[in-house]
Amino acid sequence: MDEKYHFIGVGGIGMSSLACILMQRKAKVSGSDLTSSYITEGLKNMGADIFIGHDASHVKEDKTVVYTTGVGQENCEFIEACRIRTKMLHRSDLLHSLMQGYKMLAIAGSHGKTTTSALLTEVLIEANLDPSFSIGGILKSMNANGKHGEGEYFVAESDESDGTFLKYKPFGAILTNISTDHMDYFLTKDRLKDAFRKFLIKVQSQKHLFWCKESKYLREIHPSGYGYGFSEDCELRAKNFKQDGWRFRMDISFKGQLYLDVECALIGHHNALNALAVFGMGISLGIKEEAIRKALFNFQGVKRRADILGEKNSRPLFIDDYAHHPNEVANTLAGLRLALNDRRLITVFEPHRYSRVKDCQGLFAGMLDASDLGIVTDIYPAGEKAIESVSSKLIIEELENCETPVRYSPINELEKTLLDLIEPNDAIVFMGAGSLSTFARDFAKKWQTLEASKKEVLL
Repeated sequence: MDEKYHFIGVGGIGMSSLACILMQRKAKVSGSDLTSSYITEGLKNMGADIFIGHDASHVKEDKTVVYTTGVGQENCEFIEACRIRTKMLHRSDLLHSLMQGYKMLAIAGSHGKTTTSALLTEVLIEANLDPSFSIGGILKSMNANGKHGEGEYFVAESDESDGTFLKYKPFGAILTNISTDHMDYFLTKDRLKDAFRKFLIKVQSQKHLFWCKESKYLREIHPSGYGYGFSEDCELRAKNFKQDGWRFRMDISFKGQLYLDVECALIGHHNALNALAVFGMGISLGIKEEAIRKALFNFQGVKRRADILGEKNSRPLFIDDYAHHPNEVANTLAGLRLALNDRRLITVFEPHRYSRVKDCQGLFAGMLDASDLGIVTDIYPAGEKAIESVSSKLIIEELENCETPVRYSPINELEKTLLDLIEPNDAIVFMGAGSLSTFARDFAKKWQTLEASKKEVLL
């Protein structure tokens, strides 16, 4: 492959995965982003030409320009690409072209896509099937979110946020759930459900289609294939779930067979559902039970998904998590509560996008029930303009009627707030899809430095 590509916003998790695959296929890749990150540094180490900041000079006639829905038409590189009429591809179209000749295994749904995609990828790797994959998170086992494989399968996290997942015709698919997210695009619940209904029709093999029966909206659509969950009417069913520290075990029934004590290195009922779907997909693909069990047992996780910053027995314990929708937050906290035993759980929540806060009004109440204390900080705009009367105050007002005490702390005062609060037995989880992750990692390092200084004084 002797082709050249330029990515506008190459530091994005979805864009960077495709850049990795292209470089592994011997294409020349350049890309720009507003800020440097571990992702852009990783791409640079792989051989990509990385520019920090956007400039029209980065765009050349011999390069295919790759962009996303989030790239505004006022972006100088986008404008230049249009002016010189170089070839342009939306990210979804590039992914579609990269999957030609492969059997696509699509992971779709409002929540849980990344973990489910990662689990399925690890199962295929354990079975020596050498899959290609493009997912929305960094697999810790290989420090990668995209890879070109020589096997027949391509695992792809399928993005519903702008409807582009309807461009694909997957061989098989897992649908994790549907909730009212990305309503700035879908506008109504009926349009949201209709998009997933259209996606289901495109799945080629109903024997390799799994959908979660715990999802109200998926039940209303009632696809063919296999429904999975905890209830008795599920074709693929989990039983006897038990959390034991940072792992869970469960029994699985599928196609008249009972699989006892399936163990996975994850937390929470929501991840049990993700692992359940992957187990069923693995069996349907003809993968040996032993390989599936081993992959789930040894799963190292995905960065920014209940990601422990340090050691599991650290006191206090700092955790970084990507959850930013109320349903995701509630599910993750419930799982953490099971894993943390008697620790005090402090949740720091960074709301993501003004439009999401507006659309999710009424869903925040109860979000922090599994937490002992909640702190809500400023909304991360993600490029959006502020919406009048939409602020973190809306979330605080909903949460104030719940049992968990909650307070507001602006991001520039958050460090002081935490230093005044934290006790040795605490677990502090930072939740959000914006800048809070960087704050969390910096704060955890600073805390370790402070603790080391205290020990030196005592000595």
